[in-house]
Amino acid sequence: MATYYVDSNATGLNDGSSWTNAWTSLGSSLSVAGGDKVLVANNHSETLAGNTVYSWTNATLSNPIQVISTNPSNGSYTPATTIQIDGAASYYDLTISANVIFHGIYLKANDLLLSCTSGNPLAFIDCKFDWALSGEFSIGSTTEAGFVKFTGCQFDYSGSAGNMVAYLARAADAVFDSCSWTKGVPNYIFSYAGFGRAYSTNLSFMNCDLSDFDTVFSGSANLSSSVVKLIKCKLKTGQTVFPATIAYNNYGYIFESSDSASLSSRCEGLHSVESSAGQVTYSSTEYRANGANDGDAQYSWKMASSSTSSYIDSLSAVEIAKNVEIGSQTITVYIAGGASLNNDDFWIEVESPSELASPTAQGKFRTTKPDPLATPTALTSDTSTWTGTGVGTAQKIEVPISPTIAGTVTVRCYLAKPSTTVYVDPKLSGTGYQRVYNGVLVDDNETITTTTSTAGTQIYPFRQFVSDKFGAVLHPLRSN
Repeated sequence: MATYYVDSNATGLNDGSSWTNAWTSLGSSLSVAGGDKVLVANNHSETLAGNTVYSWTNATLSNPIQVISTNPSNGSYTPATTIQIDGAASYYDLTISANVIFHGIYLKANDLLLSCTSGNPLAFIDCKFDWALSGEFSIGSTTEAGFVKFTGCQFDYSGSAGNMVAYLARAADAVFDSCSWTKGVPNYIFSYAGFGRAYSTNLSFMNCDLSDFDTVFSGSANLSSSVVKLIKCKLKTGQTVFPATIAYNNYGYIFESSDSASLSSRCEGLHSVESSAGQVTYSSTEYRANGANDGDAQYSWKMASSSTSSYIDSLSAVEIAKNVEIGSQTITVYIAGGASLNNDDFWIEVESPSELASPTAQGKFRTTKPDPLATPTALTSDTSTWTGTGVGTAQKIEVPISPTIAGTVTVRCYLAKPSTTVYVDPKLSGTGYQRVYNGVLVDDNETITTTTSTAGTQIYPFRQFVSDKFGAVLHPLRSN
């Protein structure tokens, strides 16, 4: 793996062998080998003609090429390198493709295409993107798609004199981590207008500042089979994620701990999972007594199905997981709503550890959805106490399991009845199996359990706290 140098101020041999003999244009580095590093002077500046293509053809997924903004005087990483394209707005002024990691590069263009085929990703770290005129920013094209990751990057639309359009191609995947955007003439970050390209697009925004825009997405195209995630992001009050003009079909978006408020305590944010089947949100006003607790307050998942929800496109909640021990036991999910539900309206899927005599890694799958020829029946009534509105009908679903090895149980909840709201307690209850510790019989609900003593055995109720020489401490099993 070799290191090469680029500096527009160099006056040597122009062969990339040192800072003195550095290439004066980044385009001269396109033939370096996979795994090589191209150090570009942080005061490097060059202007390219329109329709420039940067394609490092020797880069591979396992041996990407790194382009790094560097201070020539001391060799330190110093983001600042500027590459400007002054060609008139065209399709495209600059095209960059595959298996390259850019560090601290400032790209200024009218149109910028990040063209990466599947399995040939791009990465930008501490980079800045600037559009001086009306232009485009596209990830993929009508025929190509791939993966692009941006970390700590700035996207500046403020200089755009006209309509700035950011497009996503079919099957494009993009991750934005710790990035920020500055608004210009456009008041949205991405657009689908007129292209309809966004099929099977996956976008993730994490720790990003999106608050300068009224709308995250704009346009009237089809957002079919796409998933968008906003996790721990700063939003704008009243911000629209998707306008009504975008047609949805099997799409989904997820909000997690993202909000527009100034926080004085932990961020409850807008915990939300939305799809064409409806929306799942976090509720701290409707909850089951002794149910799920986030450390500050009790809560539940609010599942609100759309008018088109059905078995094919049923609303799915966040997965619930629980560690279990070996033995026969019952997994219980508690729900509440405004009316009784049948087992074809709401059901759960349970994946638990192997139940074979010689257990394997393959889990055991169960579903409570009735078979297609069975008559639906009402879910089991429950006597739990719920707080809040719309929780007058309490029900539960119980699934017996018998793992022969300890492991994790994962439960998925589904709501198929249209225009229905159900509250789900995310705290799984598991009862029925027994553990014995020093003669104490303990169940998984952490309640006091007694049993009849047999000859030679002393059995006592389970206590949450016991005493030792340091005072009252948690019972050994209470901390498990």
